[in-house]
Amino acid sequence: MTGSLDRVKLSAARLWAADRFPYFASGLFALALVATPGLGTFAVDRKWRLYVDPDAVDRWSVPELGAVLVHELSHLLRDHARRAIEIGVGETQFEEWNIAADCEINDDLLSAGLVFPDTPMTP
Repeated sequence: MTGSLDRVKLSAARLWAADRFPYFASGLFALALVATPGLGTFAVDRKWRLYVDPDAVDRWSVPELGAVLVHELSHLLRDHARRAIEIGVGETQFEEWNIAADCEINDDLLSAGLVFPDTPMTP
């Protein structure tokens, strides 16, 4: 448990992802990093902030980090937050909504050959 964010490794993961998905490059580099110890993973919000657990960065390889970055960016590009609001997803349904959104993203990314740190949920 380091607590400090390895920005060099995370930058390498952004470059890795941008090399494989050049049409995502602008989005990958637009994400504002927020170190979030204890999160256990990565997450994004509607303001394009990327919450990053420094320990996850330490544990995962650069390609795994790149896959997670593409996954999180995909939530933003597919406008999942706005769509949830439009259909009335409330706090009690948010977890189910997020699982469905993750599945919707992950099957595409697995088909593209990305490797995740853990086995991702799929439909």
